[in-house]
Amino acid sequence: TYQMVNARVKYDLTGKIALKATAGGQFNQYVSGDQDMRVSPVWSLGAEYLPFANTAISLVTYRNLQVSPSLNNQDYWATGVELGVTQLVDQKFQVGVAGGYENDYYIANTANTVATRRDNFFFIEPQISYNFLKYLTASIFYQHRFNDSTLQVDTWYDNQVGFEISASF
Repeated sequence: TYQMVNARVKYDLTGKIALKATAGGQFNQYVSGDQDMRVSPVWSLGAEYLPFANTAISLVTYRNLQVSPSLNNQDYWATGVELGVTQLVDQKFQVGVAGGYENDYYIANTANTVATRRDNFFFIEPQISYNFLKYLTASIFYQHRFNDSTLQVDTWYDNQVGFEISASF
């Protein structure tokens, strides 16, 4: 089990640049393995730049601790960066593309576990969105992902197509 405490800040530096930050701590408790509670700093830093009317460029970096879905008694530090560009085509349509990189560094939860896995994860995702109402948006996207792992069996790539409906208030 874990708990997380975060503080978020957004600062509009100018009419075209906004800075965003989240910082806090994650507290992991382990049921077995004689592991003490792990207290870990987690954060994200980002900026959004509006170079032209209806165009946004965003950059986000982050670091957080995740539970490994495939390796017993291991977590991993996920440290990454994502760059995105969006353009409002008219009042209803928006197009965008995002890409990113994440380095995953595995750590052991027990004294008897050896953690040696490292992953380098890349993705690119173009997207088209349509605003039905002021607060309701539908999006369709394509995503290409590639993971290069020190464990050869965990090196992979895939392609996904998705559909999303979101409401924001």
